[in-house]
Amino acid sequence: MEEMFPHSNDRILGYLIGVNSLLIAPNELSKSTQALEVRLRMDGLFDSEEQAMQLMRDFEALYTNGPAGGGGISLGCKKETTLKKILVPREETFWKASSREGGHIITYHENALISPVLKPSSKMPISVPQNISTKKSKTPVSAVGGIHIPLHEVAHCRAGDKGNDINFSLIPHCSMDLLRLQSVITKDWVKRVIRPLFHHLPTVYQCDQIGSEKRVDVETLDNIHVEIYVVQGIHALNIVVRDALDGGVTCSRRIDRHGKSLSDLIICQTVKLPI
Repeated sequence: MEEMFPHSNDRILGYLIGVNSLLIAPNELSKSTQALEVRLRMDGLFDSEEQAMQLMRDFEALYTNGPAGGGGISLGCKKETTLKKILVPREETFWKASSREGGHIITYHENALISPVLKPSSKMPISVPQNISTKKSKTPVSAVGGIHIPLHEVAHCRAGDKGNDINFSLIPHCSMDLLRLQSVITKDWVKRVIRPLFHHLPTVYQCDQIGSEKRVDVETLDNIHVEIYVVQGIHALNIVVRDALDGGVTCSRRIDRHGKSLSDLIICQTVKLPI
């Protein structure tokens, strides 16, 4: 591909399902990983159909003339629509809502006066379905501090996509752990954890004291943009990572296009809360 279409390697993402399909960058397979059976998957996002078809031909040739033991192959080529996030000028937007009252549809415009919403009287009895228990659950116990523990013992997590950005929430099991969690879950902590998602960023190497190479993420981490918000109402953290989904759901080359698996990556980390 590189010989026929220069710089096409930058458009191809390859990974091994069963080893590094979700979060590890291409060509960074750990030597300690043992796998008896894997599936090789390669995705490309090109400007022309000709380049996409060439990748399919080369991939098929790899199956028929490459390593032995292949158990099947599937190919596909389709046109993707990329989306670009922009802000619409306020003066070019307006809202309109409608409601049905007494058999008539009433439409409200942006500058129209809307009647207040009627709230039920406090004297009205509240019925509880029979299948719902009214017993109070046990109060969560604050997490142990001073030792390394899995993050899932401290909080639970939900993740999702917003265009090419991803956001995930960290909700402590015990609300009193929010401040302790804030001291650990910093922007630098988040950047180091989600660094493998940014396969397009270069990796910087330097020699340590014993002469062997070690990875230094300082320069590349500067290009990862993270925002952390405290949601006091539900005692939670909401973390936003910009440009982390390989272009967004419509054109991402990853299996997990929505980034849902990021929640597992986060809560599987070990943390040390202050005492």
